[in-house]
Amino acid sequence: YPMVAPNYAAARSQLAKKMGLGRKRKGR
Repeated sequence: YPMVAPNYAAARSQLAKKMGLGRKRKGR
């Protein structure tokens, strides 16, 4: 995914943090 929207990445990061998976962030 060369063109990844910053919004998507931010949303994913926030979601992971909310779920408590900040340490285990396995994104593609």
